[in-house]
Amino acid sequence: MIGISADPYHQSVIPFDRVVNAIGAAQSCGIPHRVLVATESETDQEYISFVDRLKRFTSEDTIATVITFYVGRALVKIDARRYQWTQEPDPCACTAVGAPVIFPDGCVIACIGPLLGLRASHSLVLGNLREEPLAAILDRAENNSVLHAIRVWGPRKLVEKLRESPIASELPRAYVRGSVCDVCYKLFSNPTIAAYLERLNDDPGFKRYTTYGRVYYLNDTVTLDPSSYTSS
Repeated sequence: MIGISADPYHQSVIPFDRVVNAIGAAQSCGIPHRVLVATESETDQEYISFVDRLKRFTSEDTIATVITFYVGRALVKIDARRYQWTQEPDPCACTAVGAPVIFPDGCVIACIGPLLGLRASHSLVLGNLREEPLAAILDRAENNSVLHAIRVWGPRKLVEKLRESPIASELPRAYVRGSVCDVCYKLFSNPTIAAYLERLNDDPGFKRYTTYGRVYYLNDTVTLDPSSYTSS
């Protein structure tokens, strides 16, 4: 599949006529394509007009909307009032966290989103190829309960666990509506929360709960070793 970035932010480097050319080439060659459009809010008039232009060249089901990450340059350049805010984390599961990313320095991270900008270690930093084989890193990731909880339920499940924890006061007061990535970034960028989630990975009850969730919702082939899932 070809992924094509097309939105007002990309126009300076990817003009609209090139987007149209890429869509046409994909259609002519029979290659599936998806057009990715970033916005702060799906009610934004500029976003609506842009999507209407795209619909003249491709079907609506090939257009995917992503909410702009409110991190990095966005914190400085985008007015927070352009976003829609909510006290509840986005309810969606995350599909991206199931495809690890390998960087030139050997670092393997389970996320291609805004967590890449974090310097500190956290539960989604899986390892480094300069220190151990990829097979060992991926095998260990199979037991990463925090990672798989995000795959099954999304980071909202982590928020639910944190609300029951002694550090509940550390939780964010608001989240960007429609953005799974915003939830993860707010959690893992907080050192206190990141450390708690590292410990949660070793919690037998949470590990057992997540494992059954993988089997039930994702049909993952997971071997349940009773000795590894004692009651908590």
